[in-house]
Amino acid sequence: MSWAKIKPLLIAVALIALAWLAWMPDWQAQSFKRSTKPFVALSVTAQQPELQYSREVMEDIRNRLAVRHEWIVDPEAPHWKIAVAVSQEQAAGAKTPVSIVAKLFYDGQLQQQWRVQGNMSAANELASRAVKLLTTAVSNVDPAFE
Repeated sequence: MSWAKIKPLLIAVALIALAWLAWMPDWQAQSFKRSTKPFVALSVTAQQPELQYSREVMEDIRNRLAVRHEWIVDPEAPHWKIAVAVSQEQAAGAKTPVSIVAKLFYDGQLQQQWRVQGNMSAANELASRAVKLLTTAVSNVDPAFE
């Protein structure tokens, strides 16, 4: 075979190799997943799981956190961990106190903690505020957002 016949084949192989290298993840990272967004592990629990309202608020917060576009939910996230605990008193009614405690961990160390409290009648707003606080904190601290 002559050089003129092999040259286009070698160029094609070189371009395929470059495309493959560009697609590969960062080998230096702890996780080989490619994204400019932080990977976040979520933990949402209810202090009184037997209470229907606590389970509903817990599920609402879990869904709100899971669909956020600021991060990617990954149970084995190496850096960010978010722990949310929902609690309410045993009394029933619109005036029953509801408390949402959100903790933000980075590399195993507590970075920030919030407590959002209010009445059961405003639990959806409480969940929204807790998620907004967590989203703002992650986007302000994580180097991926700089």
